[in-house]
Amino acid sequence: MCSHSSDKKYRIVVMGSAEVGKSSVVQRLLNREYSDGYIPTVEALYPLTEEKPTNCEQISIEILDTAGAYNFPDMQRIYISSANVILLVFSADNYDSFKEVLRLIEVIGKQIGNKMMDIHILAVSAKSDIDPYRHKITLAEAELELMQWNIPVVETSAKENTGFDFLRSLISAYIGKMNTGCHDKPKHRLSRLLSKITKSKSADEDEESV
Repeated sequence: MCSHSSDKKYRIVVMGSAEVGKSSVVQRLLNREYSDGYIPTVEALYPLTEEKPTNCEQISIEILDTAGAYNFPDMQRIYISSANVILLVFSADNYDSFKEVLRLIEVIGKQIGNKMMDIHILAVSAKSDIDPYRHKITLAEAELELMQWNIPVVETSAKENTGFDFLRSLISAYIGKMNTGCHDKPKHRLSRLLSKITKSKSADEDEESV
């Protein structure tokens, strides 16, 4: 039987401008269907839990899909302080959304200072399926800009469901580095867990969890 004395919980926080496809990125991470419709996100929290009948601890992951308008700085600070992994999403056809990613990196740096290395940050370029002539920020340009912080950029298309296996593998590798007390390979366990949603709920129904 599993012993849960050293259970591990990790939080992935998804941030970025409004209407860049954050919710579509989350849905694809969870192997859900893509929808063309746009519904503004208030906040949505997706808990995932894996049970292992071994000596390993139980692994739990929460994915927090945040609202695009950060009108309340205190909430933004809570998002950052609660995160183990932060996905900063921008749209390839919207340079202002990339500027928001740069602003958020600055905010994160000011908030956590020397602990910047304790949080794994990934930039996600969404909507890569759009016509290249409409791209306002290319993958190469984004990579060059974010190189100074050693932040990798993953190019995705929720519409075509591309880039998400690689994104899941990076998230699993990051969390796996934090989860070293198990004989089973944490990256493999986390990949399985990220592809299986057990339940979902709105974060505003459980404010204390944030």
